[in-house]
Amino acid sequence: MKEPRRRPDIVILFCLPGFFLGWNDTPAQRTATRVSAAFGYSDNVFETVSDPAGDGFCRLQGVVQVQSSQDRPFHVRFLSHSGVEMYGRHDEDNRLAANGSVRGEFRLSPRIGIGVESRHRFQHFFVVPRGYQAHTVMPYLQVRILPRLFSRFSLLGGDFDYRNGTRFDSRMKGALLFLEWQLAPRLSISAQWRRTGVDYERNTLLSLPDPPYWWETDSPQRDENSEFFLEAEWYWDALFRVGFAQETNRSNSFGFGYACPKWTILIARQLLDRWTFSLFFRLERKRYDDRLAPAFQISPDTEREENNALFLQLDRDLSSRAVLEFRGGWVRNESPFRSRYYRKSFLTIGISRTF
Repeated sequence: MKEPRRRPDIVILFCLPGFFLGWNDTPAQRTATRVSAAFGYSDNVFETVSDPAGDGFCRLQGVVQVQSSQDRPFHVRFLSHSGVEMYGRHDEDNRLAANGSVRGEFRLSPRIGIGVESRHRFQHFFVVPRGYQAHTVMPYLQVRILPRLFSRFSLLGGDFDYRNGTRFDSRMKGALLFLEWQLAPRLSISAQWRRTGVDYERNTLLSLPDPPYWWETDSPQRDENSEFFLEAEWYWDALFRVGFAQETNRSNSFGFGYACPKWTILIARQLLDRWTFSLFFRLERKRYDDRLAPAFQISPDTEREENNALFLQLDRDLSSRAVLEFRGGWVRNESPFRSRYYRKSFLTIGISRTF
């Protein structure tokens, strides 16, 4: 078994410096710091297909953004989002999570810029030996083709390491093209194409259908993943954002190839004085190439994606810096076993403050 990795340097790099920088706003840098605390209830803490366990929880989160002045040819942006979640009766799911990114960009001309962005994700469970860390580096070239047409081409490279084993660890390389067109002051459309190759630490699996039988070869598993995404955003008495994506995954291993269309809808509107309502809906229909589902896990956790979800949020501005937040959600996600889905719903109430 792989020796558990402890990476406090990720947390130190992307959490602590941001909080210190957030308190030092100067003409050369713009900072924003937000801290929030919430209490809630989830009816499926461990996200299991059967016998769900409900529990109350508390959550403390902090968001820090620091960026240098964009009036200069070279500017840097730092973003950190970290939080702790603790449960009342099921401390096995108590966790620390942190997401962070650092981006440096140099403008070659008013229309052309080059840069590099580094992203980190980290999750650590306090009681059980679970968690992961992920790192992605993206050098990019961005060009403003027309006054209202923006483009960015990026190369991708990264890794995903789980704490309790190497079977699901992976390395990724790829490319991404993003376009955004401002059709009108309140209407824009964007398109994105991404293609990545993913190399896993595990070997390829083959299968015989009748009777079901699987065996492992000596060749490592490799997936080719591509996705095309199209989104429109407009404002007409409310903010509307509608998106569609088509993802395709081709694998040399049994049970991992699929095609998946995705639909997303976001609506946000100010209802009354100081009240804001928002709705987010996501729907996926994943269709696997192999009808026979493998009897083993295809993923060690359920945290990496939200397959089908409905989120509702109601905010009340208490002041120019403080907000009272009510949130509710329902999700139906694929479990670590292929084609088996779990359901989960939650409610939270919290308060956030911007500094």
